[in-house]
Amino acid sequence: MICGNSDILALIDYFQNGTDLSNNDWDNYNYYDLWNAIENGTTPPNRTVCGTFVQADIRSIVFAVLGVFTSPSDYLGDNIDFYYLYLKAIGQEVVSPKFSNFCIGQLYNVFSIGLTAKFRQPQDFNVTMSKVAAIASITFEQGQQLDALLSKSAALQQVVFQQQQTFNAELAAGFTGLLDDYPNAAAAYSVRLLSSTYSGPLVRIRKDTGGQPEKDFYPDSNNELSLNSGDGGGTTLGSWIGGNDGYIVTWYDQTENSLGLDLEQTSASAQPQIVISGSLNVLNSKPSLNFDGTNWMNTISLDVADGISQPWSLTHIGKSNTLTPQAFAGVWANQNLEARLLFDGNSPVNYFIQAGFNGTDGNIDTNQHVFNSIFDFPNSISKFYKDNSEETLSANIPANRAFRGFTLGAVNTGGTRPVDHEFQEVIIYPNELNDINGINTNINDFFNIYT
Repeated sequence: MICGNSDILALIDYFQNGTDLSNNDWDNYNYYDLWNAIENGTTPPNRTVCGTFVQADIRSIVFAVLGVFTSPSDYLGDNIDFYYLYLKAIGQEVVSPKFSNFCIGQLYNVFSIGLTAKFRQPQDFNVTMSKVAAIASITFEQGQQLDALLSKSAALQQVVFQQQQTFNAELAAGFTGLLDDYPNAAAAYSVRLLSSTYSGPLVRIRKDTGGQPEKDFYPDSNNELSLNSGDGGGTTLGSWIGGNDGYIVTWYDQTENSLGLDLEQTSASAQPQIVISGSLNVLNSKPSLNFDGTNWMNTISLDVADGISQPWSLTHIGKSNTLTPQAFAGVWANQNLEARLLFDGNSPVNYFIQAGFNGTDGNIDTNQHVFNSIFDFPNSISKFYKDNSEETLSANIPANRAFRGFTLGAVNTGGTRPVDHEFQEVIIYPNELNDINGINTNINDFFNIYT
């Protein structure tokens, strides 16, 4: 994920490299006020609204830099992401904050007022009081009064406290995810938390209602997606979705590597469903993404240099919703048809695994399974596992196809032959899965798939 806010990118450059921003072309002058306060100790003019942000959020941070604001209760805004920056500016940094705005999260990582601010001289009391009076007189676009904003500030403090308690509880419990025990995955997607170091959201959901709003949602206190999952700002999925349907816009890659392989679908009609009339779609009591035969998701396409040469392996959890899929319906597919696990159209219908070769196994069913597929051209090996049991393939010599992107639910990026299938977890490793039993045991302990 890349930040596209030029003002925030300029501030990040300033904090990291000390870049002179005197002649920077600012889109939002509230960010200029923040830089000017840090660099020169300058009190900003009274700006009511600039860009998309009401000045109260950023101006609160400015006055923390100037030493006017020193307490959480002084904060005048109502944006949780900026509130984290404000707390850092007054020396009350939050442990592992969760940001709904990626750019502000990146700024937070380098934001270090106490170390880099050039302006730290005492303020004259009368001057300080006149500044506070000026702030109190601001008329906000929403028509909010100062006391209402302070009340919101108190609520924000409670959100931060609750998130801190959750974080402490996780530390106390010693949470260990699958990627902690089996690291170095190339991409990993799930309805549960897979890594103790991943602090981002699990999914981005579109609410099927007027305006089609979208929100990111994080693991709940049980480290999985539920109606109690929060958006990082105090709102739960259940309270936000109400009785509406919800669809997956982004399924986030939890590996945090440099490839940037989040699964995305921007077309509403092609998005898999996760919430049905206010209730989570579940498979064996765990959340599940429902691809109904018209849905698919794509990652970016990797260039040749970033492609993953064989051996590589793919693991996914889910089930077919039909015993009669169309011919070669894709369960997941390496982009450009290079390697895929399919359902073929024969009678009886078979699982069909391809990487420049054909290999089939057994009849499909509509039960939940964990599948593992391994492609190893250098050693002339291809393997297919179902519920931790290796299956016999009709052919087992793969072609030398590199992994260069990922399409879930169809055989290519355009959604050819979409599958009627449920997905709960998908993990790609750049190796042969030497401890396949350990990986599948971890999966089975959570999803309870086989005995």
